[in-house]
Amino acid sequence: MKLPALVALSVLSAAWSARAAETVKLNDFTFTPYVGAVNPLNLDNGQHFITTITNDTSLPPALLPLLPQYNGAGQMSGLLNGSSFVAYCVQINVDVDFGFTYNDYNLVSAATGFGARAADLAKLLTWAGMAPAKPANPAESAALQAAVWEIVHETTAGPYTFSAGKLKTASNNAATQAALSNIESNWGTIMAINTPTVAVSRLDGANQDLLIFAPVPETSTVAMMALGLLGVGAAARKRQAG
Repeated sequence: MKLPALVALSVLSAAWSARAAETVKLNDFTFTPYVGAVNPLNLDNGQHFITTITNDTSLPPALLPLLPQYNGAGQMSGLLNGSSFVAYCVQINVDVDFGFTYNDYNLVSAATGFGARAADLAKLLTWAGMAPAKPANPAESAALQAAVWEIVHETTAGPYTFSAGKLKTASNNAATQAALSNIESNWGTIMAINTPTVAVSRLDGANQDLLIFAPVPETSTVAMMALGLLGVGAAARKRQAG
């Protein structure tokens, strides 16, 4: 990913008086989940991804209440302000169009975008990037998306789990279920990570919001960017005074 500068800017968002909208174009899923679709009506994919999410009325309803499957999900790839990036969906039941350029996204900090859950998302993505790097296939990609949803949307107190709470996730595909089970067995390890090596941010848009992430910027990089922002602010004030 080529986003350390963007994440650093997000960390320093308080120094900005105004931000221009980000240009976002999502090209496709990093690992296409549409191989072997068995139900084109709702893009049901028995080969790589079909996750049934059970929730109560405190969570968003399914787009198709009679078919509560959220399909074709997983890590997505595209361009953010012209630079390559990957992202995960934040909302469960909101679509995003591939190949379309959006100019209505705003980058917000982790704390603003995810509150106390931001640290847990950073831990998840840190764990996912450890050797062997994940996701490496559509099943792992789908499972990580489900884990992002679990962290963002689960409202029941206690450890994260796919098998209990107000948000439950399971797959009828063996590979995807195995990937979900792998995360399930590692929730304790994930949450025990003391120092995440990635930083997360949120792209807020009119449609689907996006979780983006990048390596944690070094302290020196953040300091240099802070000085640069202060310099820009000082120059602006000088022009106004003149």
